[in-house]
Amino acid sequence: MRFLFAVLGAFQCILAASSPSSPQFHLSLVGDGSGDYMLDWVTSVDEKSSTVFFGASNDSLANKADGTSSGNVVVTPSLSVQCWHARLSGLGAAGSTVHYDLSSTGTTSKSFVVSGPSMTWAIFGDMGSIAMKKASGITLPALTSDLAAKSYQGILNLGDLAYELVETNGDVYMQQLEPLTSVVPMHTTIGNHEMQYAMFGALPNYIRRFAGLAAGAGRASGSSSNRFYSFNAGYVHFVVIDTEVYGDQSFMTPGTDGFWSSSETARGQMQETQRSWLEYDLSRVKRKVTPFVVVCGHRPPSKIPNAITKPGNQFAAQLLPLLDMYSVDLMFFGHEHAYYSIEPTVVGKYNVPPWIISGAAGNNELIRPVSKRRRTSSCGHGGRRQLAPRMASPPPAPVGPQPIRWSS
Repeated sequence: MRFLFAVLGAFQCILAASSPSSPQFHLSLVGDGSGDYMLDWVTSVDEKSSTVFFGASNDSLANKADGTSSGNVVVTPSLSVQCWHARLSGLGAAGSTVHYDLSSTGTTSKSFVVSGPSMTWAIFGDMGSIAMKKASGITLPALTSDLAAKSYQGILNLGDLAYELVETNGDVYMQQLEPLTSVVPMHTTIGNHEMQYAMFGALPNYIRRFAGLAAGAGRASGSSSNRFYSFNAGYVHFVVIDTEVYGDQSFMTPGTDGFWSSSETARGQMQETQRSWLEYDLSRVKRKVTPFVVVCGHRPPSKIPNAITKPGNQFAAQLLPLLDMYSVDLMFFGHEHAYYSIEPTVVGKYNVPPWIISGAAGNNELIRPVSKRRRTSSCGHGGRRQLAPRMASPPPAPVGPQPIRWSS
């Protein structure tokens, strides 16, 4: 196996430097109060530099930000792409339209509207590439029509991207999302498929393609990671965590030789790093500014791998004390290819916030039979949802914050 990856690694070095079919733009929020956005994109591998130009109109892209390369991603034996990211600053007040392009002429510019205090989010996990067919990408038409109707202003993509985020399949996935992610910010996390297929490029590709998350929200929140980080959006403090550190599959990590291999030592170290960071992050939340705290990850607490009440569940052991201490309001997860919700409950001496499973966006399985959604205080399956659920966070009323509204 090591010989196979050595051959693949050598082969990557001689790939032809063809141009990608699109820049695959995707935005994300820095979320530190600055109003800045991060932008990720791809170019051909022979580009020595790449700059994004932006401004108030497509014929006046007066500002520019130099891109930082995060490395190359293999698409086919004859094509690799180079990943870039840059921070867009000085964008104007909420509601301002920003045009941007990789050329100062603006002939192919995209645009987005600077987010305000009230945002609606499309939240889903486990959406495959349309190249996979079957049920993969089934949510895409709904997301596209909802974006045209301005029904949401941000996306939370909760892991298991593309099935898998490698080669042509991963490239098609990024292309299919570009009409959305070039207009509204998308924040992601990794799932078990990124970890499981790390040796084949899924996790390295995630790290490179979403490097803007690490440089933006990651750096601002103190993690400098795109696997766990936080950001403020309106009246919500979002916390994104890497649930694979608590999973039952091999925990993959790169060695000094560049090869990815399983390491339980690395898992333990990452658990401690993430727990320490999470405590630091939650302790700094200013509830008068962001009265709601929402935690997002891929695996729900009931799949780590045992039930949350069972011994050995490291999510419960390490995170429940923090979720209770800092009064987390809500959690979102994917992984289960279904849609259902769990009511707030108590495990041991800790209060567990409600959580919602939204993992039916279009996985690589056939479509499941329709069943009735039910609300339960213990883990169970609900109905499959084809339309991505949305969460809206309204501004606080004068007498105090109103509750989060949830619709599907």
